[in-house]
Amino acid sequence: MIRKLNRRQFIRSSALGGASLLTAGAALPAAQESDRAHGVRDLKQSATIENERISISVNSHSGDIIGLRNKRSGREYIAATEWAKAFRLNVPIPGRITGFNADYSANSFDSWLQSDCTITRGRDAKGQSLTIGYPELKSEAGTFPIAVNYTIRLEDD
Repeated sequence: MIRKLNRRQFIRSSALGGASLLTAGAALPAAQESDRAHGVRDLKQSATIENERISISVNSHSGDIIGLRNKRSGREYIAATEWAKAFRLNVPIPGRITGFNADYSANSFDSWLQSDCTITRGRDAKGQSLTIGYPELKSEAGTFPIAVNYTIRLEDD
């Protein structure tokens, strides 16, 4: 007998479960011993900004988002840090096959493959920010002189 699943059950039980990272009400279980050993949520290796309602953390090595927490309820909205990535850029690279029949990720630059990012904290009258910068991007095709910066801004109120 084939069991019918609704969309939510399918997503939670499939390999795509991480695609619903910010699903309302997605609470994380307590960290497992294996998670601690692998530093899955190692906040010592992160940069964090917060106000009285929200805390946002990024991995200080890769720049990936590893935490989005509601401070009032204590609920963590990043349910699967392995899927919580900052970016994927698809860039045309001379000499690489692209187009309809090509692998869509053949020319991709993924945040989780980067290292040695720089993180700059900022503050102004309205709030605070983290600017994550990459002086060059790495992909399966090599290292390219493409600089990328992205900013996470959190207002005080």
